[in-house]
Amino acid sequence: ASSRAARPVRPTLTLVIGLGFLAYVHGTFAVFPVTIACVAYLLAKRTAGTRYATPAAWAYAVLVLVIKERGHRYMRFGSLLGSEFRWLDMYTGEYGWHAGLNLVVLRLVSFHLDLHWATLEKQRPSGAPKLQAPKHKPELQPEGCSAEYANRVVDALPLGEYSLANCLAHAFYVPLYLAGPTVTFNAFASQMARPQTAHRAGRVTNNQLKIKLQRTKLFSQLCKMSSIRMNI
Repeated sequence: ASSRAARPVRPTLTLVIGLGFLAYVHGTFAVFPVTIACVAYLLAKRTAGTRYATPAAWAYAVLVLVIKERGHRYMRFGSLLGSEFRWLDMYTGEYGWHAGLNLVVLRLVSFHLDLHWATLEKQRPSGAPKLQAPKHKPELQPEGCSAEYANRVVDALPLGEYSLANCLAHAFYVPLYLAGPTVTFNAFASQMARPQTAHRAGRVTNNQLKIKLQRTKLFSQLCKMSSIRMNI
């Protein structure tokens, strides 16, 4: 009973931490990626289950990336909302809001398409063969990827799981936000509800420590290279 009661807390806590982290790294400009994600959610809910879902998902993704590349310099509160809001431009945070948007867009596309397949499955007539989202070929499956995780990627979730809160929690999941890698929405939401059992906690922690150590070494090497160039 305690595990059931704790289930709603984990996605909510993940969302709160993600939005808090977003506010820290982007300052007031965090409103831009959040707005992009909210529009993507509304578009996904509007087109899921129709023939327009896949084209709409990718068209919106391309549009966002084009705006990011060509227009992010001009997206200022003072120019968009008027001079009385120019003071908001002072709180830029520690990291440009547009720099990590590529991975966010990929996660939003994943949400859109996973919701689309779940909706089609819900619309399937009684007795009709079960629909399945396209699966990766076994020979292309990443090394170490368990069958449990592969099933989480392709298995549709109840439509209630495709909520705005879960969409934002997935898009701005802190451990993967800045440097990746990414994860599909189905796998993410499934992990929130039912944590994986294929790998022991000690192994997961050990892998996380190795990754952090490698990143620390890489950062140290970059700093040394930078100092050498400055001395030259």
